[in-house]
Amino acid sequence: VFNILADVTSVGVDGLKETYPDFDKQLTEVAWTVTNISMEQVQTLSAQASELSAQLASQAYDAADKAKAATLELHRTHVEPHLGAHLAEAQKQGMDLYASHVEPHLGTA
Repeated sequence: VFNILADVTSVGVDGLKETYPDFDKQLTEVAWTVTNISMEQVQTLSAQASELSAQLASQAYDAADKAKAATLELHRTHVEPHLGAHLAEAQKQGMDLYASHVEPHLGTA
């Protein structure tokens, strides 16, 4: 086929068809071969890309689950112990304020 294509430049298409009567068939076969190889490669790459995408999505979900678990554990071990004392103090102060400022007025309403 490459010889045929090289001759096209010197002989011309009409002369080429005289020299190579099955030129169209040969060129078509080469085109199909190149196209099929390319399509096979595209399909292979597409399948590989889909597989990689699925793997990355799975890894991302796993990482998100681990991050969530780590965050909950940090909250349980570092935030809740300190928060409990502050909440108890805030509740006590609220009750004291209620007792000293609200309850005295309840009897006069």
